[in-house]
Amino acid sequence: MYVAQVLASLVHCHSCGVFHDELRARSVLLTSREANARVLLGDVGLLAALGRGCKDGRAGDLRGVGMLSLAMLLGLAPGKVEEDLNSHLLNGELWSARSREAFDFVQTLLAEDVECTAPLALSHPWLRNVLLRPGLADDLAREDALRRLACYQAALLLVPVEMAHRDLERLLKDFQRMDQDGDALLASRLAMQLLLARRGATKRGSEVAVGVCDVRGCGTVDFSAMAAAALMADLLPDGFMKQRVDDMWSALQQLFFEAYGSDDGMVDRSVVLEKVSNSVGGLLEKYGDVEFEEILGSFDDDIYQESFQSRLMDSAGHGTPMALFEWGFLAEEPDSWFASLYRSCGQPMRRREAVRC
Repeated sequence: MYVAQVLASLVHCHSCGVFHDELRARSVLLTSREANARVLLGDVGLLAALGRGCKDGRAGDLRGVGMLSLAMLLGLAPGKVEEDLNSHLLNGELWSARSREAFDFVQTLLAEDVECTAPLALSHPWLRNVLLRPGLADDLAREDALRRLACYQAALLLVPVEMAHRDLERLLKDFQRMDQDGDALLASRLAMQLLLARRGATKRGSEVAVGVCDVRGCGTVDFSAMAAAALMADLLPDGFMKQRVDDMWSALQQLFFEAYGSDDGMVDRSVVLEKVSNSVGGLLEKYGDVEFEEILGSFDDDIYQESFQSRLMDSAGHGTPMALFEWGFLAEEPDSWFASLYRSCGQPMRRREAVRC
């Protein structure tokens, strides 16, 4: 949780072109002595203000996160880690009580030729299940994430029938243009700017839509979430002030059953699958890594209004890049998780037994 919050801070800073350049333990502050304290990142941009910063400090910042993670996982003083890095990485006894996901995360960030970015690091299997919702207990944070996932999946099912091909294609081009580091992920701040550039979008509507699609609260969205947020923003009326996920769900559910021609609160699953199999759906599958058949696999032959949300919540994002895992930190990742993630924004991962952190 601490590491994820540091990375979320870097996501925002890097999207603004600001780098820390000297990320050390002394720059990481906690709001209390409690285990669930919020993490604040200090001294950001200080070296740049003094004329000593790097033009692009991404790699250095991520290496700093790797050092911090290594120190915390092994219970070592940060200074001691830096003195003899290789011996700590190769010491099997020190790592025997830690998961291979944790070890892989540290190795990735400390690699000499690291190409990782802060958004990609947040998508690593070790952090993939971390939910950054300050002030919410674990069970409430999970419930909140599942409700956001249901909204996100419902929006994805609506995009092929509610959005013109040229509009989604333009959104894709704008997304790729703003993705300057090429990791197929945008900071929420940039995603809001992209939505505001669309005709008719409001600032408040863009904030709410991106907030709902940022399921884990990490401050990043991929192209599938961008498309879902664009549809949600169009649903919000002028002057909309609330930011309740339930209000968004009500609007999405109503539109879903209207769009798919239901008068009795029931839609045939095969009808939905047929209608999403158009050119717009093809763009989402190709560039958003969405699998409509897997999303709809949560339902039997018919989709009923009274169970629509609960079925999507039970699927926990299956068929999308944002799939969450039921247990602990995780699930099976491909042999090269980074290569797969870099190409495709991440694949839904299969569940596995819980592992220790």
